[in-house]
Amino acid sequence: MIKRDPVKMRAEDTEDLAVIAACLQDAIACLGEMVYEPTAKRFALVVERFRWEDTAVPLKARATGLPAVKTGVHFETVSAVRLRGLDQRRRTDMLELLTVLSEPTNSGVAISLLFAGGGEVRLEAERISCRMMDLETPHPTKLRPRHPLDEADAS
Repeated sequence: MIKRDPVKMRAEDTEDLAVIAACLQDAIACLGEMVYEPTAKRFALVVERFRWEDTAVPLKARATGLPAVKTGVHFETVSAVRLRGLDQRRRTDMLELLTVLSEPTNSGVAISLLFAGGGEVRLEAERISCRMMDLETPHPTKLRPRHPLDEADAS
């Protein structure tokens, strides 16, 4: 595996957030690794993300799946957090993050973390203010996203 520096990103608008969403696609999360700090107006989570930036070698040519890394993500200026389709009692269930979207609201912006199976964490925020940072060294994994990565992998 190629040694790379940890990825650090920030998003202040929808275009920036789309880049972070692409990095987080198919990341594994659980409710137990998410926290809302109302006083600080911060929502934070830790995920295990695939290192999509390491896809220069075709997946079929590797002995393992994509490299993965534990990554921290936090959103600032958050005034409310709502869950839909997620059971708060099942805090250790693995959730597959499909994407992160945003839409303007009357009071700022709504940011949605959308999970496979229809689950959603919806953040109400004043504006987009997101940070993402790898927390450890990437490691090999046998995990693979459940969808084809390219036409060659579809067969």
